Amino acid sequence: MASLPSSVSFSLEAPSAEDSALTSDLSKMDLGNCIIATDDNINITEEEDRNTSLSMSKKNDVEVEEDEEEEEEEEEEFLDARDDLSPNLEKESITDKEWRCQEKHFFVLSEAGKPIYSRHGDENELASLTAVMQALVSFVQDLDDSIKCISFDDAQISFLIKPPLILLGTTRRAESHSQMITQLTYIYNQILSVLTLKQLNKIFEKKKSYDLRIMLGGAERLLTHLISAFQTDPSFMLNSVRVLHLPSSVRDSISNAIHMTLSKTKNVVFVVLMAENHLVTLIRMKQYYIHSADLHILFNFVNSSESLKNSESWTPICLPKFNSNGFLHAHVSYLKEDVPVCLLMLTVQKDIFFELSEAKKKIVGILEKNNAIPAMMESLKTCHFDAKSIGVPEIRHFLYKSKVSGQFTSTTYSPPYNLEEDKRRLNIMCWATPTFDIYATFDPLTSRIVSINAVNKLLRWIKKEEGSLFINSAPTF
Repeated sequence: MASLPSSVSFSLEAPSAEDSALTSDLSKMDLGNCIIATDDNINITEEEDRNTSLSMSKKNDVEVEEDEEEEEEEEEEFLDARDDLSPNLEKESITDKEWRCQEKHFFVLSEAGKPIYSRHGDENELASLTAVMQALVSFVQDLDDSIKCISFDDAQISFLIKPPLILLGTTRRAESHSQMITQLTYIYNQILSVLTLKQLNKIFEKKKSYDLRIMLGGAERLLTHLISAFQTDPSFMLNSVRVLHLPSSVRDSISNAIHMTLSKTKNVVFVVLMAENHLVTLIRMKQYYIHSADLHILFNFVNSSESLKNSESWTPICLPKFNSNGFLHAHVSYLKEDVPVCLLMLTVQKDIFFELSEAKKKIVGILEKNNAIPAMMESLKTCHFDAKSIGVPEIRHFLYKSKVSGQFTSTTYSPPYNLEEDKRRLNIMCWATPTFDIYATFDPLTSRIVSINAVNKLLRWIKKEEGSLFINSAPTF
């Protein structure tokens, strides 16, 4: 909703059925050759086959832990995982000028108005502020409606109501309401990843005024790292994953090594190999898909936890898009010391840590024999390229998203337009099709004809290099 100068406007909208389905399970969907599920390729599949079931029934053949008799043990596992996370960050006071001058704020509170998390400031000082937030939400709910957005002058406040939580985001930047909701949804999913929706509901059913910070503990660092990534990583807004550029033969050898080693291990649902913030390969149990949003949660978990680099980790983690009510168990380890390549093996079995540890050693041995590890290291050094190096010097920067595969590739910003204030001078061309989106920036004086010709040239290069830029197929268990 557009802001009006010197006025305040409210956006109200009744909750939709689509909103309540955001955390449905992803299982038994036919997405063809896609290995990653996204909202885009799910919609494409819908158009192709109206008989495809998109509402996940939570009756997966692979059952994620949800049994009542195991709840106490699950809670102990969660607390152990929480304690392994880094301690809370120091917060500035909300009375400080710096706090008031922040361009963006994110808040999480309970429906009772209890503060849970704040990106800036100390939650202990937020009680009066969160009480006002809760009062706004309750007032509109009493009118049988749901508050979505408040816009005023150069700022806006976006609300995401996810009982028993209320999430708010404020921004003075040129961000739309939908972009803010995307970010708030990721924050919500990050909380679910360490609690599960079932456990969250159970906590507040027992005590509506419960202080959830007791349960989240050191998980605050996950939220803070995630919010920081919003400003630099386009993958969240693109609903897609960045892939490490590798020759298809190298990637296939890596995938086959993992598949061959784990093919006889029961109940391994997903295996993810990532290098820094790039996906190297993904192997999944047949007919089960991992959503790009869940991959982002896994990436954030790894990238925000320095302790994972020093030893193998065994931790329960919830993938909200796959199943928001239960934990998978993740074996997380880096391939070698000083090699920023991390292997995640996710299973429903909670007692096969040592079996997966041995499997990891075998995988590393095969990758060393195939010289795949040096190939990944070399790719990490060269993956930050510019458009000039691929023969399209007219383009200052581009970002290409494949809607079909849920993956994207992009270049780095190059001088003299690598600073924020300089980027505003660039011409931007956007091209959206049913199968891909492309965003390209040009010098301020570049003509439309030159821009179109350059983009067509870029598309030919992407088509030629598709095998190394994207993962089009991978073995399944």
